[in-house]
Amino acid sequence: MIVDLHVHTSWGGYDSALSPREAIEEAKKINLDGICLTEHNTSWDRLKLDELGNGSGLALLRGIEVDTELGHILAYGFDRYVAGIYRSADLRQEADKVGGFLVAAHPFRRLFGSPGYAWGGFGEGKFTLEEAIKQPIFQVTDEIEVLNGGCTTRENMCSFQVARALGKKGVGGSDAHSNRGLGKFTTVLESRVTSDHELVEELRAGRFYPASRQPNGDLLPYAGLDQEQAGNL
Repeated sequence: MIVDLHVHTSWGGYDSALSPREAIEEAKKINLDGICLTEHNTSWDRLKLDELGNGSGLALLRGIEVDTELGHILAYGFDRYVAGIYRSADLRQEADKVGGFLVAAHPFRRLFGSPGYAWGGFGEGKFTLEEAIKQPIFQVTDEIEVLNGGCTTRENMCSFQVARALGKKGVGGSDAHSNRGLGKFTTVLESRVTSDHELVEELRAGRFYPASRQPNGDLLPYAGLDQEQAGNL
């Protein structure tokens, strides 16, 4: 089952030009099996989302992209945004309470070639893999987004390296804010899911892999790049 796990619509915020209806139509056009609407700091009502997707044949799933002090974290399995989860420790506690699943979103975005931008005490992307894996965001999340449509090849590759070093598989999502990027990167699930609970079950069981969609529509499982292609951390 091919799912874009990171999609934003105009319903969830000012920064997206993609209407919910357009998201569904584009997803069907490019043969996705499902999309997960991960609006910023808010969640879709389940009944409203079911009504929106009725008859589409598409699995419409929910997530929340939570702004925390450690960076953006994708939260799956939540029925609503909970006050206080902008603090990563509280988000982790709430996820454990509701049986949710947390993913570090685009953790290396803008870290390379961006003077003055610092993360974890590192400026301009000057850090080692050993230093990167010790960052707190990777201690409070269950998985890492290794393919993000808004990231560069190098940024995605670094996320992949960290995921592998931590024994994680990595997920993929377009982070689409328009129909142009939808489905660029996806997560392929071994089994079909029709609910948020089933999605979390598949993620927790590790029955998935990240993939990119080629120009001809074929899916290519992501295996990272070698150091010569992507450069050093």
